[in-house]
Amino acid sequence: MKLNHLIKNLPLKVKGNKSKEIKGILIHSKKVYPGCLFLALRGGSEDGHNYIHEAVLNGAHAVMLEKTIPWLPKHVTQIVADDPRCYA
Repeated sequence: MKLNHLIKNLPLKVKGNKSKEIKGILIHSKKVYPGCLFLALRGGSEDGHNYIHEAVLNGAHAVMLEKTIPWLPKHVTQIVADDPRCYA
């Protein structure tokens, strides 16, 4: 499904290409495969933001996070949400 259809009518800030094909939505960076949307969730003992680099290396097309990250490659779309957990 196209990213713009997944996030249509949601109050999210998007930096990058919204028309990418998303093949899966995952919260575990080791399970990310090319075309996925990675949700960077904060938990009690872990913070998914620490695993964004690994998700991108594994092929994530997009990342949902709490604030944009300047070091992410331009081909990775950043979706900013106050609390990405609300979309998990």
